[in-house]
Amino acid sequence: MLFGTALSRCFASLAVASASSFMQTHPMTETGIRAGDQQALWIDDTAPAAKALDEHIQSAAYKELHRPALTTSAMGLFGGEPGFEKAHRVWVDPDRPHMKHIYNQTPLAKNLRYTRYGYFKRDMHLLDIDKLVRHARMLPTPNRLLTDFLYQRVPLPDKSCAAILRYQKDQLTLVADWQRVASFQCAEEIFERMVVTNIPPVDVGPETHAEMIRCCAVCREWEKGWGVYLQRAREMEADAAGDAANAFTLTTYFYDAVLELCVACQKPSHGMAIMAEVIQRHLRPRPSMLAKTMLLVSMAAEELQKTSATPSTSACSETTEAASASSSALPEALDGVPATWEAYTARGLDTWSLFDFYSLKRNSECVEAYMRMCSMLNMPTLVLEALSFAEGAQIRVSLECYQWALYSIRHVPGMGDFIIDVFGQLSQRGLTADYLLFTTAFLDCATQADGELALAVYEQFFVHSGINPTPEMTLLFLQACATCDKPTVQMYTSCEAMMQRLEEVGSIVDSILPIYDQCIELAAHVGAVSSAFAKVKKLVSFGKPLTTRILNSLLLANAQSAEGSLSMTSDVLRLYSLLGIPFNDDTLTCLRMCQEAHGTSTEVDSFAATIEAAQAAAPSGALGEDAETMIAETPPHRLRQLKTEWHLRPRDTVLRRFGQHTKPKGREDVGSMLGSTVPFGRSPGERAV
Repeated sequence: MLFGTALSRCFASLAVASASSFMQTHPMTETGIRAGDQQALWIDDTAPAAKALDEHIQSAAYKELHRPALTTSAMGLFGGEPGFEKAHRVWVDPDRPHMKHIYNQTPLAKNLRYTRYGYFKRDMHLLDIDKLVRHARMLPTPNRLLTDFLYQRVPLPDKSCAAILRYQKDQLTLVADWQRVASFQCAEEIFERMVVTNIPPVDVGPETHAEMIRCCAVCREWEKGWGVYLQRAREMEADAAGDAANAFTLTTYFYDAVLELCVACQKPSHGMAIMAEVIQRHLRPRPSMLAKTMLLVSMAAEELQKTSATPSTSACSETTEAASASSSALPEALDGVPATWEAYTARGLDTWSLFDFYSLKRNSECVEAYMRMCSMLNMPTLVLEALSFAEGAQIRVSLECYQWALYSIRHVPGMGDFIIDVFGQLSQRGLTADYLLFTTAFLDCATQADGELALAVYEQFFVHSGINPTPEMTLLFLQACATCDKPTVQMYTSCEAMMQRLEEVGSIVDSILPIYDQCIELAAHVGAVSSAFAKVKKLVSFGKPLTTRILNSLLLANAQSAEGSLSMTSDVLRLYSLLGIPFNDDTLTCLRMCQEAHGTSTEVDSFAATIEAAQAAAPSGALGEDAETMIAETPPHRLRQLKTEWHLRPRDTVLRRFGQHTKPKGREDVGSMLGSTVPFGRSPGERAV
């Protein structure tokens, strides 16, 4: 691994050392000092492109091409003459303002194959492939595009090769995961063809390698991206080190692609090594690179949490020192850097400070990555500070930022007003709460055991949002209401409504048992005994087993309800013996409450005596209690991502013209219900919750 020794230092000290050494090796010239230029501290490889764009926008040609349309008075006409209100606009491509654009006669051609590039078929040398890929309507597949240009003997510079591969990468993102293998093979084939073609001259440069690595990132092909294309680029750079004519310099665009690969394949240590390498090469990193580095830190912290949680659950007596010692021997540990919480925290906060060091503008992706990182490092204060910083800096705060903000404060008491405020402000910020935000809010309520807050979020915002509940969200809402200090009937009716809606919609995840368990417990606290019995019947009809905890809840509901009775007590006790369900200490407690409320009988007394005898026979003198409910603290990015966005570009819906899609669909597509949103199953009577 390159630059392994550099990783033992933090990013901030590394950046300072790199800038000072660059300043010493590149002293300022006399003309620069007289002109008052700033001392160069690093290489900014995005500056030339930004400067060219700026000059282009301020140039006379751009102003000429983007003039506002002539008004009627400027044309010497009088007002309101039909057809002449505005002058006819022709948009000319500012890079090549010549006359070829006027009419390309697509509809006049008999066979569309020959008008593939419009009027440009003969002089394809004039075409900018990057523009073609971005704006053209009926392009062939990337492979055919490359074929056409090679057959016309068009020399392809690095930018054009990268554009063709970028087109293939867009195709990769449009298809589903399981369809990507074939498309990725196409990308590899395109890259190979570019490499082996000599006539016309094809320049496979750093940008093309970067696009290929981005294709690997989309398909999560770690071995190929890291072991093949990154190494090939390094070898090319080493080969071209001597001659200035064939310079092959790895740019920040290339390193950004490598970091994207590390994020997609979850390789934090490799990503941080790349970041250290960028700093040591005296390059000024891009904001997106720093954002990806913060994402990698959050992934590393998540891994560390998992590995340190595993031994502590098996042996609770283990101290934190031993846990940190075991975590430093992780396989993910960097060269010379122990994978400890402190190291990751320092690394992450350094990355955030590099924005100021390199004077980079933060955008909403950077703020979101920082909030996610601080959430994973358990720093809620920094998350809330980042939120207020984004407000002050007028950075648009995305919905994901709010999800991470709510997730980070799940263990902070007394944040109910903040949560209500967040939901209230969303519409003013042009955002709409999605199911992930509601799930995270209900997670906060469940960890704080704040049923009133959960009820407020449900009644004020969830009911009006028109969002279907998910099993995770329903379970958290029920847990918040069941574990709070004073459960109310209103909470119970809201929970029932949410469960009913969930059953109407259905879900592929089966959370019936925990959901009904919590619902029956809530009914017990409220004293809704008949409703609890109805829930048990429904649970049995779903084919689910009854547990000790559920029957204990039934006894408790019977004891706390005015409609309870002695016969109900004996009914529940018969269920214990009939189904062979074991009893515990809580069973005896609830049974005593039932006896106090509704009297006793010989059957009830004998059952109580059986439990007492079992307690006396037990070595510890107790049979154990009902387990506490486990609240699943799933971070927002780990929650099930329901398919809510469709990879359709608006241009795709226009392509019905000119007979591309005239072939009727195959027979098997007609009746398939895959991916359909029919609320019940494929066969009648099937219901999934």
